[in-house]
Amino acid sequence: MLSTRIVSTVYEVSEEDWNTFAESVPYSSYRWYQYGEAVNRQIGNEPRYALVYDGDRLVARATFWIVRHEDIPITNRLAHLLAQNIIQRWPLVVCRAPLASYSGLILPEGTRRQAALEALIVAGEQIADEAGGSTVMYDYATVEGVHWGDEYHPIDWMDPGTQMPIVWETHHDYLRHLKKKRRQDYKRYQREKEELGLTVMTYQHVPNPDEAIPLIQNVLDKYSIHDVPYLQAVLKYVGMTESDWLEVRRDGRLIGCMLMIGDRGVRHLRHLGRDYDYDNIYFLMVDEAIKLAIERDVKLLRAGAKLYEVKRRRGFTREDPTTAMFTTRLPLLNLLAPYVA
Repeated sequence: MLSTRIVSTVYEVSEEDWNTFAESVPYSSYRWYQYGEAVNRQIGNEPRYALVYDGDRLVARATFWIVRHEDIPITNRLAHLLAQNIIQRWPLVVCRAPLASYSGLILPEGTRRQAALEALIVAGEQIADEAGGSTVMYDYATVEGVHWGDEYHPIDWMDPGTQMPIVWETHHDYLRHLKKKRRQDYKRYQREKEELGLTVMTYQHVPNPDEAIPLIQNVLDKYSIHDVPYLQAVLKYVGMTESDWLEVRRDGRLIGCMLMIGDRGVRHLRHLGRDYDYDNIYFLMVDEAIKLAIERDVKLLRAGAKLYEVKRRRGFTREDPTTAMFTTRLPLLNLLAPYVA
């Protein structure tokens, strides 16, 4: 018989039990969740973990966040403002892995799959009741072989990113698989790097977040992306994870940076920063990240959806589309559904 336990921090579960369960699932390790909690608490997002046991064995898990600040993709400005005000008063309860664009729902295979989901749904609604939540949402919830029930509805509001399995033993092997034109481009960017006197450094932490944030803000502004409220904390605590921080400098001045963050063999290119006076700095950083991923024995390299052609020429493909499942407990929010992008 299945039983459910709800805890408010990863530290209430033993590291051995946490890591033994779903040990092959990306963004699910104890270490990653320690990082996720440290960052999310900086902006007031409170974690709740619903754990389903068969006897004393953990068989399913859902990670919920009580969220009062969420950039909901609503195109109408008035509707967007209304939604923001609503969730500050009646928060969202969102199931997702922290800081990863990845599902926070882990289910067993086999006959217990549906029963485990139902137990987690009940737990999510209990968490929402206790938090005064307006909506329970499961991001990246494309799960086969289960039924969500009539109260839950799908919504497609997340653009799939890009990914590249790392199948080459060496960077030289990777370059050989590229088309001739792409290899020529790579050599040209390397020559420009030498001619401009650029240096590329990698760290397992961010030496100076205050220096990097203005460059990251340059990119956010260019693509009209809302500010990332937890950016300072992401950079501050990244040393807790399996990550690399790439910096490009000229004469000691930072002109490009990128975070290659991840867990359990998966890395994600995030928080690009650049000085737009240097045209090819982005290409150089992506190439350096691919080289580093091969050296680190990464299994899968992920990136965002923008500049897809640049990534495609390097071997990335689009990730499969995914769906969120939600139920709203505040009828007013149903009126905003037509405005969701």
